[in-house]
Amino acid sequence: MDPDDSISEAGWNGDIPAIRRELDRGASVDQGNSGGWTALLYAAYKGHLETVCFLVMCGAKVDLSAQLDGSTPLAQACQRNHADVALYLIQQNANVNQRSTGDSTPLMEAMSTESRDCIKLLLEHKAVES
Repeated sequence: MDPDDSISEAGWNGDIPAIRRELDRGASVDQGNSGGWTALLYAAYKGHLETVCFLVMCGAKVDLSAQLDGSTPLAQACQRNHADVALYLIQQNANVNQRSTGDSTPLMEAMSTESRDCIKLLLEHKAVES
């Protein structure tokens, strides 16, 4: 993570007041660091549901992928079995079959870490295995 990338760092930390300050200063809710990781990607990775909800409410794009690896918030949540975050993102129309740069889907990420709750959730929402 870029040490000077305040909004992404706030997403990592689940720090809604810091995100609000950065947005008030003119930062874009979808601003990414050098790898294209946004506050939403970091919040999903860490399982910060309240922060994910806040960012989406502020207009964060749920399917915006990281510039370098093509990872999505849904894939990150599923890889770490944050089923509550994954469900919320799906309810916000996240694409359950969106592929990363490495051709991986959220279901593949969930399967790679045996994230059973997310595997079940994704299959219920028509995710495909390949």
